[in-house]
Amino acid sequence: MGPGRCRASGPLAFARGASAAMRFRCEVCGAPGRLEAHERWAYDPAGPTQRLRRLIALCPACHETTHMGLAEMRGRADEARKHLMVVNGWEPQEADAHIAAAFAVWADRNQRVWALDLSMLEQAGIGIRYPIAAEDRPEAAEAGLERIRARDP
Repeated sequence: MGPGRCRASGPLAFARGASAAMRFRCEVCGAPGRLEAHERWAYDPAGPTQRLRRLIALCPACHETTHMGLAEMRGRADEARKHLMVVNGWEPQEADAHIAAAFAVWADRNQRVWALDLSMLEQAGIGIRYPIAAEDRPEAAEAGLERIRARDP
């Protein structure tokens, strides 16, 4: 490394490594340019555990397409659907069937409370700060308010 340069570590290095591995191109459509990290999960209903298994580099259009519900909320469902059709070479009915199936899977998975397994990130040297358990949040919120009140009487 030359003067004035530093080696990235932690999440930044992880993200740069993923982008560099794809030569800064979308892993789905191959578009160059700005990329976003998208997570791939494995689901074990017996746990039930949701395990992060991979991060992939996607262009904004492909990333939006993978989050069709979010695209709908943003008023961009038509654009996301068109991109899905172009990338896969699908007719409208094929895209609609795929979207309907994806929403059905989403609805089924949202019937459970999944335990997160982020060991993939920990193994990459990225520290994880897990959220407070739902049942402990009221007490934690009250403790936080008490600290604020004590600081600013």
